[in-house]
Amino acid sequence: MVEARRLAVKLYRSQYWPSLYASSSVSHIAYPTDFWPRRRQFLRSWDAYLTLDVPIFNGFRTHGQVVEAKAEYEKARAARDLTVKGAAIEASQARDEIERAQTTLLARRETVRQARRAWELAGVRFTNGMSTQIEVSDARLQLHSSEVNEVQAMRDYLLAIAQLERAVGRPLSVERRPLEQLAPVSNPEGTR
Repeated sequence: MVEARRLAVKLYRSQYWPSLYASSSVSHIAYPTDFWPRRRQFLRSWDAYLTLDVPIFNGFRTHGQVVEAKAEYEKARAARDLTVKGAAIEASQARDEIERAQTTLLARRETVRQARRAWELAGVRFTNGMSTQIEVSDARLQLHSSEVNEVQAMRDYLLAIAQLERAVGRPLSVERRPLEQLAPVSNPEGTR
């Protein structure tokens, strides 16, 4: 679009210069004495024209067209630059969203690990008579809830990757590694 606008400026500027046109035509003409002409009554006519058009004054029409074309060219350049900057911002936001979604996913996985451990401990306590069935059910509910949150976090992570692919305009080559290798979760208590 920008290149087309630049060429339009050149086209309108060319109207300041003289132009030369050449044309030619060949025709057959008959002057019959009867109603229908005979073949030998046709005469060949050849016309050639050479026209030189010198713009002296056209009411500033050419100047107005050049100014308008320049404005359209600048507008197209600004739109292109705005689109490029917008795409860069969108890609940057998509990268940030991937990082946020990855961090959230790692946190959700740790929550699932802790909820599973709490459920196992609640089962052991129940078996030893130190807790009630309600405590075990509550731990199991917390485990299911944390697993659902982990699945939602994984969906958000994959969606963030898709948004980055859309922002850069091509599929990304993704190296498949466990998330724990990308950003290991620190374990301050030292428990396993």
